[in-house]
Parts: sequence; C-alpha cells; structure tokens
Amino acid sequence: MGLFGVCEDFDPEEESFTYFIGIEKKGTNVPNGWEETVLPPSRYAVFPVRGPMPDSVRDAWDRIFSEWLSSSEYEHAGGSEFELFPNGVENDTDENYYCEVWIPVVEK
Repeated sequence: MGLFGVCEDFDPEEESFTYFIGIEKKGTNVPNGWEETVLPPSRYAVFPVRGPMPDSVRDAWDRIFSEWLSSSEYEHAGGSEFELFPNGVENDTDENYYCEVWIPVVEK
C-alpha cells in the first residue's frame, strides 16, 4: 500500500505516543531488529491530504481533532491511527504531494 506512519499508545497526561514508520509486511518473518504492529480491522475515516510535507499533514491532523471530530456523526474508536504515503516520500515537498490520514471511528 505504501509507507505508513502509525500512531499508537497515546498518553494524554504525557502528551506522547509511539510512532512507527513502516511498510505492509508480506509473509510471517519479521527482519531482525524490526518491530511488528498489527492494525486491527476497524471502520476508518480517511482524509486526503495535498501539499508539501510536513505542514500539510500536520494541518490535517489539527483540523481533524479541532473541527471534524466535534462536528461529525463519528467519534474516535480508540486504537491506532495512521498516515498512508502511497508513493513513499519522494517529492514530499511538492505542492501536489498526496497522502492520507486514517482515523478509526464509531458512530456517536
């Protein structure tokens, strides 16, 4: 699918989380020195993002949490969120660079 940036284990008191950078694994072996995380099946809200990195994706996250979640018919389902970079990070400073933010959701 591309390159992933996975956000897990958010700690609101510390305002910290774990961030994995990775790819979809094929097969059962995990290379030595690597870690594996599994994204459970979920309903996701997918937000397309266009523009140069990192500002465009940072702005998307801000809008999702400050505007969209509070006004939508969905709430965060807990669990992992992720960024999907379908074409990797080549040309990520281009005005037309494309990626997505995926948020697990449930109906309110």
